[in-house]
Amino acid sequence: MDVTALRGGGSNWNIKVFEQLKGSRYALHEEDIVEVSFPLPEILSALRVHFMRVRVIDADRSRPSARSERLFFTAVGR
Repeated sequence: MDVTALRGGGSNWNIKVFEQLKGSRYALHEEDIVEVSFPLPEILSALRVHFMRVRVIDADRSRPSARSERLFFTAVGR
């Protein structure tokens, strides 16, 4: 696995896995996964354009904070 920084604050995760086929034959599987993150107020603003209620959940804390590493969102439509 090779992780590189991208312009604009994103990152690219290049993952290579060899699958053993028969005997000494292998197939290489490769995938690039591009990841970006956005500030919480920007995400909430974008979601509230389309949803009536938006809830933010931090599974590690009672409520989201600057120390949150991963947030989950639930939304109820209009």
